[in-house]
Amino acid sequence: MCCLISPAAAESEPKQSQLGSFVVTTSPAAILGAEGAARYAAILPADEQIELEFTVPKNYDPENPPGLLVYISPSKSGHIPRGWGRLTSSRNLIWVAANRSGNQVQVARRITYALMAVGLADDRYEIDSKRIYLAGFSGGARVCGLLAPSYPGVFKGAIYIGGAEVWGPEDTPPNLATMQGNRYAFLVGSEDDNRRTALSVREKYTQAGLSNTMMKIIRRMGHSLPEARHMIAALDYLDGADK
Repeated sequence: MCCLISPAAAESEPKQSQLGSFVVTTSPAAILGAEGAARYAAILPADEQIELEFTVPKNYDPENPPGLLVYISPSKSGHIPRGWGRLTSSRNLIWVAANRSGNQVQVARRITYALMAVGLADDRYEIDSKRIYLAGFSGGARVCGLLAPSYPGVFKGAIYIGGAEVWGPEDTPPNLATMQGNRYAFLVGSEDDNRRTALSVREKYTQAGLSNTMMKIIRRMGHSLPEARHMIAALDYLDGADK
């Protein structure tokens, strides 16, 4: 089980087996139980409805637990982007992202949605806890930049796409030792106005002693999502496939 938040379901209950793309409507109380949900009540009421978009590979095998890719979108939709479907099957990953968690939503709520997504996915499926990753685009990447350093024991890597954010005003993150065991990828277009920001944040990682990063500047790409092949390369880096 994931160490982040404890789902409400009993350990002995069978896991789910729904495959493909679908939406789960739930609430903090349903995921965590009343007592667990109370810890987040200042941000999300226990009975508030949350919509989470899942894409589970059709070759899902609980005997070969997949990793989990938690995505934070800048838009209202958490549906996996067109052309990215093969990320899940080719790299044995479950995709999960909250709907209605775009840039207009408070950062604290977007962070909490992502944490709830981990709890729900872990409740429904066998998950490889060593391959729980975070990704986001644009404003979603900035939220990832705050979330990943805060929970490096859970999110073992992150992909910042078309944007980035440093952990805070400190020169080094408070969880530096744990972060040094993880990997972080920066993807940005050569024509993206956020390119300098991504380079600057990556430099902050390096200066803090985090050498476990990759930077990919994608030629002739503006502020947009990259092709699946660039995401696959970033995921392979997080998996340590370059070793």
